[in-house]
Amino acid sequence: MKQKNKTIAAWIAFLFVVLHLTFISLYAAPPAYVSAPVKAVVTPYVSPLFEQSWSMFAPCPVVSGHLKVKITYATKEMDWFYPTKEPREWHSYLRGSHHSELVLLEANMIYWVNCDVQDLQLNLSEPIPDYLIDSFKHGYSYWMMNRYLYGLALKISDEKPLKAEVIAELNNVKTGEEGFLTYPPMEW
Repeated sequence: MKQKNKTIAAWIAFLFVVLHLTFISLYAAPPAYVSAPVKAVVTPYVSPLFEQSWSMFAPCPVVSGHLKVKITYATKEMDWFYPTKEPREWHSYLRGSHHSELVLLEANMIYWVNCDVQDLQLNLSEPIPDYLIDSFKHGYSYWMMNRYLYGLALKISDEKPLKAEVIAELNNVKTGEEGFLTYPPMEW
């Protein structure tokens, strides 16, 4: 490569680095220091490749919540209870124990419940419309919830469960919307 071509390539690389760092700096600067028109110019360059919508080291949950369960056996019926109430309390003291796995399991279930709520455009605190029940049963969370509740019922009692009911209490962390989703009863 000729010296002239090397010089041109070096200047192009230098200008790219300067523009890149300038655009990133302007985009990341607080609104008090950069005007809206300037942000409008640099956003199309920065946002498609360099913007992230999640925390650096762990996904930021969009929704939090708890599961409320009622299990029926042949000889007894349990009242409504929160299966992870005690593990959540222990988890606050013993972060590295097995209790954290139970809390994480519930958080994952809540995530998948929220996926179904969004995909099927369900309204919280309202029954699932009849025409969506089959779609809901083939959605993300129903199969996992069925397995979770069956395993939970067997852990609680030696007796085989007949039916379980669950209410997923949801709180959208971003919008503040709160509500619940009542699952169709699961029978075995």
